[in-house]
This record gives sequence, structure tokens and C-alpha cells, in this order.
Amino acid sequence: MVDALWLTPEKVRLVHLICTSYQRAFGRPLFACDSFEDDSRSFSQEVFAMQQPLLAHDKNNDPLLNYVNSSALLLWHRRWDEMVGMPSRISAPANQLKERRFLLNQASINTSFKTYGGIRVDSLGREFYIRNIYIWTVWDENEIPCGQAATFSSWWFL
Repeated sequence: MVDALWLTPEKVRLVHLICTSYQRAFGRPLFACDSFEDDSRSFSQEVFAMQQPLLAHDKNNDPLLNYVNSSALLLWHRRWDEMVGMPSRISAPANQLKERRFLLNQASINTSFKTYGGIRVDSLGREFYIRNIYIWTVWDENEIPCGQAATFSSWWFL
């Protein structure tokens, strides 16, 4: 049996880094669960299925998305293989890119940022507003920043 793309060892590791980095940034868990193990496929599946959209990108100059959960895929109307690997800037309309870049830089400087809102665009060109956004630095096992992640609790189409 072939693993779901979000359950490969690389993505399970990334989910662990995303979640431990969130705990570090905000002092509470991203996702309430009974147990959290470093290599827990079941935990990764729960994060993939959680209601809040969750996205992460690498730390390149033009960051590429390297994780999205099912809620983000549904909201942006994309498949995993369409969204993972695309530049994260494509998630926002062109007129929002300067503000988005500024906020990502702020989150990078401070290692986290919360309560931001902004406009995003799905694959069909429909704009939607996201609110209560948490953005944080993702740290690897050696305490080196390896990207950023974001989640939010509220959105509506414009």
C-alpha cells in the first residue's frame, strides 16, 4: 500500500516540527490530542484532518509551500500535488503581496505573529478574507529556522 502524500516520513517529521514550533512560539499546543509522538502517523493524520487550515513553507527567498492540510486544500480548491511545491505567494492576490511579505518578515524577526487578517485567492480566482492568523517560525531539530507555518480560525469569501 502506498502512503498518502501527507504521511510520508518526511511530512510526518515536518508536522512534528510545525507542532513543536507552534508550542514554542505560543506556549500552547496547536492541536489538542491524547498523545504526541515524534513519528506518530496517526497524529499527522489528525493534523491533516483538523478543521483549521494549516500551511507551511520553506525558507527560500521565494518560499515554496511544503505542507498543507485538508482544510487548506479545500479552501484553496487545490489538490496536494498542485499546492505543495508552489510558491506560497500564489495564495494571495497580487495587490496583497507587499503586505503579506511585510507580515512574514515581522513573524520571522519576532519568530511569531498573531491576530493578523488578510485577503487570499483560491485556484478559481475567488478572493476570501482570513482572520485570526497565527504565523510562526518552524525550527528543525538543531534549532535552525527551516520555514514558517500559519493557521487561522476564521474566513469568508468576498
